[in-house]
Amino acid sequence: MEHNVDLITRDLKLRSEVMAAGASMPAMNDANPEIDRVMRQSLKTGSELMASCATLAFGPHELAVNILIRSLIELGLKAHWATLSTENAKHLLASSKEQAKAIFMVNAGTGIAKIRDKDGNDLTSEFVESGRAKRGQKQLSVELMAKQCGLQDIYNIFYRF
Repeated sequence: MEHNVDLITRDLKLRSEVMAAGASMPAMNDANPEIDRVMRQSLKTGSELMASCATLAFGPHELAVNILIRSLIELGLKAHWATLSTENAKHLLASSKEQAKAIFMVNAGTGIAKIRDKDGNDLTSEFVESGRAKRGQKQLSVELMAKQCGLQDIYNIFYRF
């Protein structure tokens, strides 16, 4: 099966622009602000992922494009799960903060990440000991989210590779 990479790239760029425009549209109502926020973040992230796929479509970047496609599938599963309830949306909004804490703690433990005051003094250990970087809620797996919203087959076919 032949693929017209130019046509696919143009399509990805167009979809990317539409998603970015959708992310910046004003809300029609304020009934579910958390869900709205998750969906706007998802549209913006999806737009960036699609634009990256289009940029990498030419040349020896098949692995990078496959990774980005996997990220798009994950994003779609999470976005759908978030639309099922305000609590799901709140969980996703909080999980990015929790993920940042985990990344900081790993990097602080290896000495890569540091907290410094305005004089350059290292306050990393004090910050860690204060508990402010302690993890709160555990993030649900994408597999569990897919199962909860009835998309486990899509998860198994497209995401689990």
